[in-house]
Amino acid sequence: MIVARTPDPVSSPTILALEVSIDRCTVGLLYAGACVWREASGGRAAEAILPCIETLLADHEIPRSALDAVAFSAGPGGFTGLRVACGVAQGLGWALERPLLVVDSLAAVAWQTATAQTQRVAVAIDARMGEVYAGLYAVNPEGEVQTVHAPWLADPDSLSASFAQELDPSTDWVAAGDAFRVYPQLIESAEPNLWGRVETTFAPRADAIASIGTRLWHAGLAVSAHEAAPIYIRNKVALDVGEQRALRVSRGQI
Repeated sequence: MIVARTPDPVSSPTILALEVSIDRCTVGLLYAGACVWREASGGRAAEAILPCIETLLADHEIPRSALDAVAFSAGPGGFTGLRVACGVAQGLGWALERPLLVVDSLAAVAWQTATAQTQRVAVAIDARMGEVYAGLYAVNPEGEVQTVHAPWLADPDSLSASFAQELDPSTDWVAAGDAFRVYPQLIESAEPNLWGRVETTFAPRADAIASIGTRLWHAGLAVSAHEAAPIYIRNKVALDVGEQRALRVSRGQI
């Protein structure tokens, strides 16, 4: 069990947060000005998420009826995980007659980089199939995340070119996300000193979803279960055989 900071301990609503956009499932609960979260252990996300929710609520003696809203990581990310998180959030929203908070998964990664001063964050997550999900954000010391460039899908080489063209080298940028490890050219091809910090282990977490969701709540940006939907960006789920071979060739695996 991990306890994380929250942006507004005085007037925080009670929010359940779901994150299944990557290869793990985390569930968070924000209540009484604090956020607790846990990672589901074992099994597929679709099977693990509901027991994890029940355990977290029971451990803190929070009945479902006490929830003000359900926040979920909407993507971009893995298709199956996004559908699971959205589907579970919608089910709870309908059953409890509660609104949902739709959170950008890449903004959740940017949130984790918050320090004592406002900084710019380039988030890049491996999208598989030789592509990357990327987004640009500004994060202040209170953990408020502003979107500078909404998430988009790119191949690593074109993303490197975009970073070179769009990012001001006079401003230290934080590079966050596993794509900076999977595709080293994203770092190596950048202007000298562009990346003030590189965080390749950061991935979306439920505490970040809860924090950003709280701000959406206070801004009046909750939506109904009917309106909620994942942020897919990419329509194609998998490469065909020929595309898989071409990708392996490009990586020197054949």
